Amino acid sequence: MNEKPTVNAELQGMGKPRLASPVAHDAPMKRLWDNIREHDLAENVAELDTWGLTVVPAEKAAPSGFADRLREALLRFIEARDGSRPDFDTGSTHKNQVLGGYHYLILHDPVFQEMLCQPVALTLLDHLLGEGAIVHANSALCKGPHDAPPDGGQLILGLHSDNQLLPGPFHAFAEFCNITWALSDYTKENGALAYVPGSHLLCRHPLAGEGVEQAKPVECAAGSLICWHGNTWHGAFRRTQPGIRLSIACIFSRPYIWPRHPLREDVTQEILDRNPPRLAKLCGRHVMTNWREEGPSYLPEHQHAYLHRQH
Repeated sequence: MNEKPTVNAELQGMGKPRLASPVAHDAPMKRLWDNIREHDLAENVAELDTWGLTVVPAEKAAPSGFADRLREALLRFIEARDGSRPDFDTGSTHKNQVLGGYHYLILHDPVFQEMLCQPVALTLLDHLLGEGAIVHANSALCKGPHDAPPDGGQLILGLHSDNQLLPGPFHAFAEFCNITWALSDYTKENGALAYVPGSHLLCRHPLAGEGVEQAKPVECAAGSLICWHGNTWHGAFRRTQPGIRLSIACIFSRPYIWPRHPLREDVTQEILDRNPPRLAKLCGRHVMTNWREEGPSYLPEHQHAYLHRQH
């Protein structure tokens, strides 16, 4: 551990019995509503609630040029890991890839930290999980063409939900949220994400083979942001065209779910100092679990933010 995990958030009057202020409780909801309006996301929020998934087009998802910088940083990461860049002409370097092996990107390049703090992405995350959400896992997907599966179907990644750690039935409210940055054009022929509209309302895992006929491709341009509810059934179509499908997926969870990536312990103070305070919370610095002998800090300047309302 680099140092005792803390978060730069302070609560006044800790330890004094008092009724919570309605104004304090309403503050996160007001911030969420203001951000929805500022970024013109009302339709996307409605799609999340109705269908369980939404796509924010590239021109609205992030500032101009951000997706290009994110793509280049990912390609540098892949080149460092594999010794060469993906073959975008044929896709032969990543043929038959299903999930890929590019994990835990966040600490490797400042642009991956910037990715977590993009306002549009955070607004959709706040809608689904609240401001206390943490990064559960982070991976990049680099997929070339794929041979037809043995069953002759179109999906190379079977339908599932991101609630893999949870037994069914699920809560109706989201406990996981997936935010994926599409860094190449998504079409069905290019191996797009598949999902079953409205499946988040079923609040359970799919049965074997269930929902395949209802699965729809998520088609969008490079630079788009795709967000879906943790209950939503999704998978991937096989790529039938030459080339590469490139993306970065971030799975977030509510803070009481143990993350797959130990960002709280691994993120350095240097990284936290050069990023907005929200990054510390996304890394779990406010979560009061998994302490070692030193325990948590109870100094006022280090008081955790967990008591802020989670909606």
